[in-house]
Amino acid sequence: MEQEINLQMKEAGSQYESELSHLQVKATNIEEKLSKWNNLLEDNPEMIVDLDERVSELQNQKIMNQEEQNQLERQKNKKGESIKVTDITVLLNGIEGLLKKGTTKEVKQIYQCFIKGITFNKETKADIQMTLYFDAI
Repeated sequence: MEQEINLQMKEAGSQYESELSHLQVKATNIEEKLSKWNNLLEDNPEMIVDLDERVSELQNQKIMNQEEQNQLERQKNKKGESIKVTDITVLLNGIEGLLKKGTTKEVKQIYQCFIKGITFNKETKADIQMTLYFDAI
């Protein structure tokens, strides 16, 4: 289990790298377009009314692209150290203690942190399937 989790974390890291690479290419394209439009404006200042909207649009794309890159960098750097089975065991034991001692409201809030959805056969009340948030990792 420990190896499986660490492998999934490693795969997520390479996915971040791929997405960052794509965003960097996109940023380069936006920069080139901005440069082209700015040069056109310098050469033809009378076209500012016609080109201003496009330049603003490109600047907004540049800002949004930079925000996406920053967010990916934060997520990539957040992954931290490898997870060990003992870490998970300690965490689950702590949660179990909270579930035993907590009020109904607290227990529901804890469940909401982990359970993404529950599906079952409404007629037989069987075939229960619980989807947890970390199932998608």
